[in-house]
Amino acid sequence: MPGARSAFRKGGRRQVPPTGDDGGSSGTPPASGPGPRDRTGTEHPGRHGADPGEHPDPGEHPDPGERSDGRVMRGVRNREAVVEAFISLIETGDPQPTARAIAARAGLSLRSIFAHFDDLEQIYEAAGARVARRLLPLLDPVPTDAPLETRIEDLLTRRVRLLEQLDPVARAARLREPFSEQLQSNRAAMVASMREQCRGSFAPELEEAPEPLLAAIATACSWATWYHLRNDQQLSSPEATDVVRLLLRGVLARGASTAPRPGASGNDRAAPGRDVTVLEPAPAVRL
Repeated sequence: MPGARSAFRKGGRRQVPPTGDDGGSSGTPPASGPGPRDRTGTEHPGRHGADPGEHPDPGEHPDPGERSDGRVMRGVRNREAVVEAFISLIETGDPQPTARAIAARAGLSLRSIFAHFDDLEQIYEAAGARVARRLLPLLDPVPTDAPLETRIEDLLTRRVRLLEQLDPVARAARLREPFSEQLQSNRAAMVASMREQCRGSFAPELEEAPEPLLAAIATACSWATWYHLRNDQQLSSPEATDVVRLLLRGVLARGASTAPRPGASGNDRAAPGRDVTVLEPAPAVRL
C-alpha cells in the first residue's frame, strides 16, 4: 500500500480545463440561438435562447461555493465508504483487508483510498470509532433497582449480543494489534467501557466488596472469555451463555459472602447464608 500512496502522490490530480462564467470549458459564452423545441415543434427560450431580460436559472450555473460544498460532501461520502468497506470485509471473513480489496468493496479507485487516509492507522481509528458507535446502546448499565438475578440476565442479554457483533472485529485486530498503537487504543477503550457497564450494573454488590470483585465480574463476561468458550471449548452461543451465567453467579455470590457486615471488623466477614443474596442453581451445561 505504500507504493500505491506514492503512485497517487506522484501522479497528481486530474487537470480540469478552465471554466467560464457559464460553466463551460472554454471560458467563451455560448452563442445565442433558438431555444429547444418541444414535441409540437414550439420553440421555447432555454439555455441558448433566453430573453435578455430573463434571469437565468440559478441551478444552471452553481457558484464556486456550491461547487466547493459538493466536493466536500463527496469527500465525506467517499471516506465513509472506505470505513464501511473495511468493516464489511472483516465481518464477512477477511481479517486483513488489502487496500485493493477495500477500494473494490467501496467502489472507489485504489489511489482514492490514500486521498482520504494517509495510512492504515487512520483507517483503524475511524473504523474503531464506527464500531464503538454501533455497540454503544449495548454498553448501557442495567438499572440497579431490579433484583440481582434479573440484572444478571439483562446484562447477559446485552453482553452476548455485543460479543457476537464484536467477535470478527476483535479477531482481526488481534493479528495486527502488537504492531498498531491505534488498535491497542481501540481495545483499551472497549475493555474500559465493558468494565464500566459491569460497575454500573452491579453497583450495590460492589459497595462493600473488595475491588478484585469488579475485575472478576468483568473477566467473566469479557471477549477473551467468550472467545475461549466459543473456540477453544467449541461451545455454541447458548452454551457459552450458560457458562458465563455460572461464572457471574459464582463471582457475585462469593463477593457477597466475603463482604464485611455493617459494624464488623475488616477480618469479620459475613458467613455464607447470612446477609447474602441466594441465587438459584443455573441449568446444567453440556461441555
